[in-house]
Amino acid sequence: YKGSAHFGSFAKAGVHLYVTNLWKGGDLFWDKNPQVSQEQAYKGDGRFDFSLLENELFRIAGADSKAMVIVSISVDPDPAWCEAHPDSIFCTSDGEKGVVRTGYLNVSRLVTDVRQKKPEEWWAHSYSSRDYQDYVCEGLKALAGFLKESPAGRIVIGFTIAGGNDGQFLPWINGGTLDHSPATRK
Repeated sequence: YKGSAHFGSFAKAGVHLYVTNLWKGGDLFWDKNPQVSQEQAYKGDGRFDFSLLENELFRIAGADSKAMVIVSISVDPDPAWCEAHPDSIFCTSDGEKGVVRTGYLNVSRLVTDVRQKKPEEWWAHSYSSRDYQDYVCEGLKALAGFLKESPAGRIVIGFTIAGGNDGQFLPWINGGTLDHSPATRK
């Protein structure tokens, strides 16, 4: 795969629909896979930088004047957000919080004390947390506003939203363990 080099080849073949990941400009808030990501779009304090995504869209448009792009957006919160919102961390009915080790798709272990989380682990967040949903909406509004103002946004025809262990918002623990976080119980 040669990345952007193939857009022109697809256009010559009559294919004009593309899907690009927001990781081309960083995941919305945080990328769980630092070996792949370039940088995240969120810069803190409600600020975003979508210039890497914009550049990718310009590359696509430059190679294909009929390009139509769907942007896939990962909306996992960054570790600092989870630390600031402990009630929005996935929790079992026994009060154990879920941590995931980089490279794993599901909760790798449960802890009873937040100090037990290791540096290479991240918190499994609660999808149903109102704080999480508001956080995601803030980011999506920023992205939509940017694309509306940027000339690169003219080729974007839609979005897919991804998150959680493998982008499908699947339960953090296989086997049906429900989220009992304080945010979920509200």
